[in-house]
Amino acid sequence: MRRAARTTLRESPVVRAALRVGAAVLLGWALSAAAQSQGQGTVVSVSISSPASGAVVTAPGNVTLTAAASVNHPNWMVLRVEYYAGSALIGSATSAPYAFTWSNVAAGSYRLSAKAIATNPGQARQDPATHPNMPTWVGVSAPVTLQVKAVAQVYYIHPDHLGGV
Repeated sequence: MRRAARTTLRESPVVRAALRVGAAVLLGWALSAAAQSQGQGTVVSVSISSPASGAVVTAPGNVTLTAAASVNHPNWMVLRVEYYAGSALIGSATSAPYAFTWSNVAAGSYRLSAKAIATNPGQARQDPATHPNMPTWVGVSAPVTLQVKAVAQVYYIHPDHLGGV
């Protein structure tokens, strides 16, 4: 008679996979908790320097947005500043003065804001989009309004002077 192979609970492939996932989650949580404790009280500040609120440009316009961004934690750094028109991301910049040119802006009224994302120097070379457990801190600017006016169309009506009276 053949004996059935005995597998202990620890040797089960399902349990081993669960342990690996659990260990990864636990490690991510521990690193995040440690980073949170290091960054306690961290404040990220950002403000749009230009355009000024209420600025008016002519469509289709190019608008250069600049922002000042800082983090109050020693040796930490701003990774990038993202610019939004309403809730739509329109661009970003990764170094001071955090300038971005928004091209071919259509006529309309826009509410612009900036979001600065900061982290500690050890994490700065990683992208939070691909490293979801990476500790980051975010600051959001006060919104500014921008008016983009359409170009007035002028039509000339010229009577036919060659064959008419």
